[in-house]
Amino acid sequence: GEIKVADDLTREPQKRLYELNIRAIDFGYPSLSSSTIVKIEVPINKPVTIAPNNIFHVSEGVKIGTKVGSVNATDPDGALGSNQTLWYILIDKDVPFQINNKSGIIVTTAELDTESMSTYQFGVEVFDNDPAPTTATATVTVVVEDVNDNPPILSSKVYKASVVENQTNIGPVILSLSPSLSVEDKDKNPINRKVRYFLKRSNASLFKIHPKTGIIKVKKTSQFDAETEDKYILEIVVYDGIHRNKSKLVVNVEDINDNPPVFPKTYSYQVGPLTSIGTKFGKVEAQDSDATRRNNRVLYVLIQGSAGKFGVDFITGELYVSSNLTDNTQGEEYNLVIQAFDTGEPSLSGFAKVRIRVTLNKPPIVNDTYVFFVKENSTTTTEIGKITVTDPDMNQNPQEEIVYVISDITGMFTMNSETGLIQTQSLLDREQQEQYIFTVSVINIGAPTHTVSTTVKVIVEDINDNEPIFKSTVGYYGTYTETDLSGVVKLNQEIIATDADAEEYNRDIVYNLSGGGAQLFTFNVLEGTIRVKHPVNIRCDVVDTYDLKVTAIDQGGVGHKTETSLKIVIQDINDNAPIFKKQYKFKTPITAKVGTKVGSVSAIDSDCSLQNNRITYLLKDGGFGKFKIDQDKGDITVADNLVREPVETKYNIVVQAIDNGAPGLSSSTNITILVPLNHPPTIKRSFYFYVLENNKAGIFIGNVVADDPDLQKVKGEKLTFFIADKSAWKSGTLNDDDDNDVTTAAAIDAVADDDDDDDDD
Repeated sequence: GEIKVADDLTREPQKRLYELNIRAIDFGYPSLSSSTIVKIEVPINKPVTIAPNNIFHVSEGVKIGTKVGSVNATDPDGALGSNQTLWYILIDKDVPFQINNKSGIIVTTAELDTESMSTYQFGVEVFDNDPAPTTATATVTVVVEDVNDNPPILSSKVYKASVVENQTNIGPVILSLSPSLSVEDKDKNPINRKVRYFLKRSNASLFKIHPKTGIIKVKKTSQFDAETEDKYILEIVVYDGIHRNKSKLVVNVEDINDNPPVFPKTYSYQVGPLTSIGTKFGKVEAQDSDATRRNNRVLYVLIQGSAGKFGVDFITGELYVSSNLTDNTQGEEYNLVIQAFDTGEPSLSGFAKVRIRVTLNKPPIVNDTYVFFVKENSTTTTEIGKITVTDPDMNQNPQEEIVYVISDITGMFTMNSETGLIQTQSLLDREQQEQYIFTVSVINIGAPTHTVSTTVKVIVEDINDNEPIFKSTVGYYGTYTETDLSGVVKLNQEIIATDADAEEYNRDIVYNLSGGGAQLFTFNVLEGTIRVKHPVNIRCDVVDTYDLKVTAIDQGGVGHKTETSLKIVIQDINDNAPIFKKQYKFKTPITAKVGTKVGSVSAIDSDCSLQNNRITYLLKDGGFGKFKIDQDKGDITVADNLVREPVETKYNIVVQAIDNGAPGLSSSTNITILVPLNHPPTIKRSFYFYVLENNKAGIFIGNVVADDPDLQKVKGEKLTFFIADKSAWKSGTLNDDDDNDVTTAAAIDAVADDDDDDDDD
């Protein structure tokens, strides 16, 4: 009962629905049967259809992934099964698009630029997923629409043009730009390439630009003045509705010769009559306001009024003397006319008047007599005074010169020939000359030259210029014997100072005595002598010499001062005996050899002179002749063997100190000399010790004790112990040492030692 496909269902004729009459027959007899109708639906896959016009528009510059459009295809069989779908693919792969395989939506895969490519065409294929699939193809056209994405570009960054200044009665002038003005806009759409022109900057109002053509006109040429503004800088702006761009426009104003030279003032000069030919003394200068060198360059010519005496430099306008001004002394004033003209076309000119006055020299005016005062001993070049001169025309004729000449035969003064200042040339001494009189000539060099004279009197004023001078140039010397109750200091000469000044006030001298101990003395100004105030206070042993200063001050003690030395020596008398300052005690060993120094004594004598304070030392008593003393130094030494009888442990001797004065004075002192004796030590006659036999060496046996009365009294003394008789012991059986310990030197055998003892017995 299985129904099977017997032939290709796609072969014609094709039917969507087949109705089969099926009959069922059994094998009985008679055979029975029944029938039924079986319907078989065979879906037929109809071809896919696609829209014929697939034209899309997209703007350039859109983002990648922007939807361009959608390809729409239909499948007639799509309703027969839910699994019936369409599949879209791009036939051309080198386009900046991709298609969604299921939806057919086309999007961009790259940025689009209509200036590079304005239209794209590519194929799209659509097929279904039927076992016997059908396909369809279509052409897709994408038009890239232009947008305004390119700015307008001017043909140059800088444009230049020119306009002539002050042009009247002419209409608007079109500026000729260099280079020519043009704009480029790369957009495809003419609407996007359409631009408008503008002018910017503060002075743009003087010009007008056509907004469409860019033609620039000057509104009013008469407004331009090269002297006020020779250049205008503007900006040309182009605008395409979105984008702007700009370039610089430089408009130069061309200068014309419309300003004549102008002199800013009148001129007046004064020239000395001795001015040499060719000397420049002034300058005229005209100003031309034109902007360019061609129109504002000025040249000068002398028109009239110089009488051949003056000239003007053609280029600089400098005035100069052209001939000798003293040829005609009556010509004191000249009025010149100077013309200044420029080099423009046509040339313009201006005029100036110059007044020149030539001054003639007039004699100077000076006083008949001048009196000046100066202090004596003023330093050289000290200013004494100045000759003042009045010259009526000096300020009018700077070429004139005043020269001063001094006629001083003494040579004490000098004079500045230019200023008239008188100064000292040497030191002036009032005591030698009180005043000086000389003549000064004043020479006024000019045209003509004049000379006048005056008398100068210089009075020298006295000053305290002389110091007091002591009669002795090496100082003074005096002596005083101590205890002399008269108090007179014996001087080598009287102490007197003199002053060479003429004025009594300057010669009034006051004396002062200074230095250590000056208060102990008095100075008699009239006699020039020195005395001791209190003789008992002057002692040579306190101070033996006074180094003083004697000061002489003039002008009653406020003027110049001079110092000299005064040395007063106190003469000594022997009024002090030598004195021992302490008690002496010496110690020496009994073994000291002859000549060994025991000690030294010293006495002090307060007298100040060597004769009175020199001390001699004598050994007067004691010592049994075993010691002696150095008479000058006081050193005590051993004179004999100290162990020779009589032997003493203590010696008492007397030392006397005598000075060398007249009469001599002395004093004595007792000296103790200790000589310690060495007593023998004492020891017990026998000691008994016990020791075990066979002990090793170094075993302590016992201690031997001895007594020495000098042991603690004599430094460095010690006792030494040793075994005097070793014959009673075997060699090395006992040990001896510096201390008093007895130890074994080897092992001791009691039997052997006993036998030895028996043998010894």
